[in-house]
Amino acid sequence: MRNSSNSKCGSRVSDRLATCLWATLVAVVVAGCGDSPSAVRTESSPVIPFNSLFQLEDTIRLDPGKLVGNIGFMDVDEHGTLLITDDVARTVHKFSSAGEYVRRYDVAECLPDDASIFPLVARTLRKQRVLIVLASKSTAIFAADGQCLAGKRALAPYAKSYCVLGDSIVTHNVYTGDRPEASIFTSALKALPGIPIDPPQFVVLDYTYAGQLGRTMECFRDGPYYIYNESMDAIPIHRSDSVTRYRPAFFTERREDLSPGPISQRAKARAKHTSAVGIFALDGLTRMVVYVDLGSSWKHEHAEISLKVGISVASNSGAFPGMSTVSPVWPMAAANGYLYAVGETETLPNGDIANPQVVRYRFVRP
Repeated sequence: MRNSSNSKCGSRVSDRLATCLWATLVAVVVAGCGDSPSAVRTESSPVIPFNSLFQLEDTIRLDPGKLVGNIGFMDVDEHGTLLITDDVARTVHKFSSAGEYVRRYDVAECLPDDASIFPLVARTLRKQRVLIVLASKSTAIFAADGQCLAGKRALAPYAKSYCVLGDSIVTHNVYTGDRPEASIFTSALKALPGIPIDPPQFVVLDYTYAGQLGRTMECFRDGPYYIYNESMDAIPIHRSDSVTRYRPAFFTERREDLSPGPISQRAKARAKHTSAVGIFALDGLTRMVVYVDLGSSWKHEHAEISLKVGISVASNSGAFPGMSTVSPVWPMAAANGYLYAVGETETLPNGDIANPQVVRYRFVRP
C-alpha cells in the first residue's frame, strides 16, 4: 500500500474533521434523546403519477470502449460523475457525467489478498476520493487519480450500508443483539466511537432480508438517516421532532415478526406487507425512500408496466409536503436533484452488445 507524506498529512486533517463530525452527531443525538414517540409528527404522503414527480431528462451512453458486465451499485457525485461496481469484472469503473470512461480502481493495490472478491459498494468522498467495500467487508480508499491511500480488512464486519458525510464514513450495521449503533470512520479508515440508533422492531425480518444492497442508510446535510424493512419512512439519526415523517398511501404496517422457517415461507410472509428497501439523497435535504410489496391494488398508471416499486419523497427541512408514486424504474442512484436508473443494454451498429445505458430523471419539486 502506497502512502506519501502529503497523504499522511491529509489523513491527519481528515481525522480532525471526522472527530468534529462525531462530536456534532453526539450533540444532536443527546439533544434528541428526550423526544417521545408522540412528539414525532406523522403526515400522509399521497400517491401521484410518476411523471408528476419525475421527468425523463436524458440517457447516458457509457463509453463502449470499456465493457461493463453488470451494474451492481452506482454512486453519483456533485459533478455528475458515475462510480459503477461491475460484478462480472470484479472492479469499479469511473465514468464522466457524459459517460466517457475515466478509470478503474485497482483493489489489488490496496487489498492484494482480497483482489478476487467482488466489490459491493463504491462511494465518493471529499476531493473526489473513492471508498470501495468488497463482499468480504475489506475496505479501500483511493485518491482522485486512482492511487491507493488506505486499505483495511474487515473494517466493519456487520455493516450493511455505507454513506459519506464530508470526510467521514458512516455505516449502518446488521442488528446482532448488542446495542445498535452507526459506526463512524475517518477517510484514513480510523474508527471513531459509534452513534446509538434505534434497533429494528422485527429482528427476524431485518436479519434475513437486507433490502437494496448498501442502501439502508444515507447521509444528508442534517446527518445520516436509516431505514429498516418495517419503516414507514426514514429515521434521522438525530431523532429530531423537527423532521416530519410521512406515511405513503401504499404503506401497510406490520404487526408481527416473521417466524423462523424455510426461506420460501418467510418470503411469502414478508410479501404480505410493504417493505422499505432503500434510501437515497436527491439532494442534501431531500430524501427518497424505496418500497416493494405494495399490494395488488397498486399499479403504475401504464398497465403494461409490470414493475411495481413505491417511492416516497420528502424534505428533511419541511420545504415541501411529502409525495409518493409507483415507479416504472428501479432507482440505482440519486444526486443533484436526479434519480438514476439502469436502462436497456446498447446494441452497436455492427450488432455487438455494448453497455447498459443509464437513464436520468429530474425530480419535480411539489
